[in-house]
Amino acid sequence: MQQLTNATKGASSPEECAGDIITGIPAVFRFMVDQARRDRHCDLTLPQLRVLGFVFHYDKASLSDAAEYLGVSAPAASRIVDLLVKRELLKRRVDAKDRRRISLSLTARGRQALEVARQATQAALAQHIRSLSRQDLAQISAAMRVLGRVFAPKGGPASSDE
Repeated sequence: MQQLTNATKGASSPEECAGDIITGIPAVFRFMVDQARRDRHCDLTLPQLRVLGFVFHYDKASLSDAAEYLGVSAPAASRIVDLLVKRELLKRRVDAKDRRRISLSLTARGRQALEVARQATQAALAQHIRSLSRQDLAQISAAMRVLGRVFAPKGGPASSDE
């Protein structure tokens, strides 16, 4: 694994940094997706895990919010959600303010399934980066915390200030 010897030099511009992000994040994401496909925790598909993760972060999100997040049609998202509801991983509720709106929330089983998958992915990532120096690990952790702050959502899934 390549060491981060030049990491302290840093990007010389926001454009260079953006290029590094565009290059680095997809590689990490691809590793995580491959890991999820390989492990198949709780017999969940990747889209099902993505819905659980989305609802974890946006409790009471609507079905259309989930469809938009997944990049699929509302009927396709509905089929995924139906399976998760049947498996008692998600709950559907009629919104008290707008009876046409169905909100989604995780069940205890859904939270547990998501946590098992998260822990397995974290363990696989840790194994993959185990050979890095403490300094490299600290730099990666610091960079991820900064990115988390910069790109943190500023509201719900349909928020106009995102």
